[in-house]
Amino acid sequence: MKIDGMREVIRALNTMAGKTDKAAASALGRVAKGVSTEVSRKVREEYTVKAGEVKGTISIRNRGANEIDITSKGGSLSLPKFKLTPKTPTPGRRSKLVKAAVRKGGAKPIKSGFVSAMGSGHVGAFTRVKGQSNPRKRNAKGDYPGLPIEEGFGPAVPVMANNPDVVEHVEDEAYRRMMDRLDHEVNRILR
Repeated sequence: MKIDGMREVIRALNTMAGKTDKAAASALGRVAKGVSTEVSRKVREEYTVKAGEVKGTISIRNRGANEIDITSKGGSLSLPKFKLTPKTPTPGRRSKLVKAAVRKGGAKPIKSGFVSAMGSGHVGAFTRVKGQSNPRKRNAKGDYPGLPIEEGFGPAVPVMANNPDVVEHVEDEAYRRMMDRLDHEVNRILR
């Protein structure tokens, strides 16, 4: 039995098979970029961190034609990366009550906290470490200037991104975006 045009159909399918791998890789690349944006958006729904801080820790690496790795690496973020009041140091006078909001929903006071700039220019929220074995005397302001200071930190971006709600949302969004992009890429090939 002979079917007219079968040879052309087989040739077209063979040509399309090579193009579908390219379409899948293209769709996967576009999805990876969108997923990094989704991670940032979802993390910022819960935490007061800025988008640039989240996106700066995310790296995307291709692991072949049909697999990518999206990883987030970074250390704990200092409190000025979140919502901090006051934002700048107030040298020479008793500073206002220092409040920090790492999660959305309200700022919490930092007892005996102060905002200061280090010699390097780094601004942070600090407290003096009390309970040293060598008793120190208070100065006229009521502080213990001889005590060492300790900086306050919030969680690292990888910790925030590893929240089960964030992971579930990102996986669902990646699947949805992949189906949409793959459909678009295959339709582009068929035209």
